[in-house]
Parts: sequence; structure tokens; C-alpha cells
Amino acid sequence: MKAMTMTAKRYKQPGGVSLFVVIFAMLLFTIITVGFIRLMVQNQAQASATNLSEGANDAAQTGVEDGKRAIVAYLKQGCETSSSTACTAFNDPATGAGVNCQTAITSMLGAGMFNNGEVKVENASGMNEAYTCVKVLMNTPDYVGQLKSAGDSVVVPLLSETPFDTVKINWYKSTDTGAGTTTTVPAALFPLRADWSSSLHAPPILESQLMQVPNGRFNMPSDTQNDLKAPSGDAETMLLYPSTAPQGAATLTDNALGNPTAVHCDAANLKTGGYACSATFRVPAPVGGGVSNRYALMRLSSYYAGAHFQVELANGCTPEAPGCPAVNFKGVEPSIDSTGRAGDILSRVITRVVLLSPNYEYPNAAVSTEGQFCKTFSITDNPADYNADPNATGCTP
Repeated sequence: MKAMTMTAKRYKQPGGVSLFVVIFAMLLFTIITVGFIRLMVQNQAQASATNLSEGANDAAQTGVEDGKRAIVAYLKQGCETSSSTACTAFNDPATGAGVNCQTAITSMLGAGMFNNGEVKVENASGMNEAYTCVKVLMNTPDYVGQLKSAGDSVVVPLLSETPFDTVKINWYKSTDTGAGTTTTVPAALFPLRADWSSSLHAPPILESQLMQVPNGRFNMPSDTQNDLKAPSGDAETMLLYPSTAPQGAATLTDNALGNPTAVHCDAANLKTGGYACSATFRVPAPVGGGVSNRYALMRLSSYYAGAHFQVELANGCTPEAPGCPAVNFKGVEPSIDSTGRAGDILSRVITRVVLLSPNYEYPNAAVSTEGQFCKTFSITDNPADYNADPNATGCTP
């Protein structure tokens, strides 16, 4: 009997490569999809964080505005001299408006504004905005401001908590240079403005003018007490000129318009956020008065460029000297410190409020013009002496 042998034949199909391609394509598609989803989630989270940050800043700005309302109420109630319950709470050195987060608002605008430690801000954004803290400091250790461009000027009331006899002026920060922490000083005295601009970010010349009276009285200077030469004049002027030379001791009466005072400027101060230029000088006592009963104004003007500035006061020492106690400005430029919240994002805003009398604006100049200026003046009893012909006089009255 013959045995039968069966042989199995195997047929190989070319599908391995196709399967690998499909798996690889699915993995690639999955990675791309997950990457896009992750990118969308990150963008959404970033947009949400940006919205919350803006909302927190808006809430903080609302706190600043309520702080301004509290200052207005403070002034209307005469709290600088009043001992009412609200004024006493506002001015308390331990728990007052400059220390406690709620006192400025509750003492002046009503105790019911804060609820669970915050004041809700009404809006349609739905971000749960509120401000949580507003501090108001009426008396500040300095006066800060900005002269925005060449020729700009500002009047600083030198009203202080305690007597002072020394003023320090700092100006020109890194934000003014246009080149970060780089600055130089001009080589020539009073160059053309074009030459000043072409120099490497030079600080501007600062003109400082003092006007003062004792106890609100105005005294006409005598022949020996004129506005530039007398050691106790009530009107003095200094031109503070940027220089690399160290500044010696100076007083406002050491100087006249034709003799600028060299002020030391150091670009290294810009790297730490400070001011490049600094001038410290003694202020004479007013005519007929003393340092304890003066009312003084200081007008600062910039030439060639603008700059941020800071004014500090001291008595018997220079503000930068170790152990020299600061003399605070009294109600001149209050500080408002406000913290806002949106969701769990916080934002803090610190600003200054310049207080000027609503009935009087300090003039920048008696006459201001960008063109030529001429005037004629005569005293006569004959109308024929007046000549209106501009070609004859060279000036049109």
C-alpha cells in the first residue's frame, strides 16, 4: 500500500509594509492632533490670564479713583485741622489711611463699602473683580514728576510737616535717555539745541526758581535784599548744568542766570533705577521770617530736553547723609496704593495725586511766545508821539 504524503503550501501576502505605514500615519496624526489641542489650551489659558490681569488692574484703578474721592472728602471736612471721628480715624498713625487697607475708604466714604474684606467692582465681564486694599498717604517723603519736553515747567509747593533748610533735586532717569543706561554731558556751555540733540543722550539743564514769603506775608525786597544777590532774598534762581565734576556746597544765592552751577551727573545711577543728576543746596530764610514759618514755591523748568525729577527736603543735613531724617511734604502730592483682584489674579497700582487749589492755577509765564517778541513803552501827553508805523519803529505794539 502506497503511503500518501500531503504538503502544505504557504502563501505570503505583502501587507506588512502597509500595516506599518498605517500605524505610523495614525501615530503622526495623533501627535499633531494632541499638539494642536495643547496649543489651543495654552492660548486659551494665556488669553484668560491676560483678561484676568487686565480685570485686576481695572479693579485697582477703581480703588485709586475711590482713594481720590476719599481725599476730596478729607479736604472738604477740613481734616488737616479737625479732630472729628472720621478725621481722627483717617490720620491715626497706627491704623489710619496710610497703614490700614480699609480706613481711607471707610472713614471718608462709609463703613459699608467693604464686604468680606473687599469692594466689589460692578462690570459685565463676569470676572469677579474687586479691590482689596486702598492706602492713602497724605504726607510723602518726596515730590516726583516729569518735565515732558524742552521748555516745560512745573511749580512745586514746598510745604512741609516740619521746618526745612535744604532741598535736593534729582533728575533724568533711564526712561528719559532713549538708550537705557547710557548718557553723557555736553562739552560746550549752552550749545545750539541741534548740537545738544546730537550728543549722546545728555541730561537737560534744569532751572530752579525759589519764591517764598513768611507766614503768607509778602515783603518787597530792599536795595540790599534784591532777588539775586541778597543772602536772604525771597526770589532766587539757579541754573543747574549737567557735569561730571563733583558738586560742592551751594546755596540758592550763590548763583545768577549768567553763571550756571555745575551739577554732578553719573550714568551708573541709571543702572539701579536712580537719577543721573543730583543737586543739593541750602535755602535761605525768607525776608522778615525764619525756616519755621515760611511759605515757599519752587518752579522747575527744563532746557534742551525733558526729564523725570524728584524733590526731597531736609533740615540741618543733606538727604543722602546717613541718619538724616526725611522732612515730609505736607498734603502736596498724596500717594494712593491700591490692590485689585480678578479671580485669583492680583494687581497693585501706586500713584501720586497733585493737589492744587481749584481757585488758583500757577502761571508758567507772564508772556510766552515761540516767535519774536518786542514791546514799546513811552509816557507822553502828546498823541502825535505815538507812531503806529512798524517800518519806522521796527516793532508793532
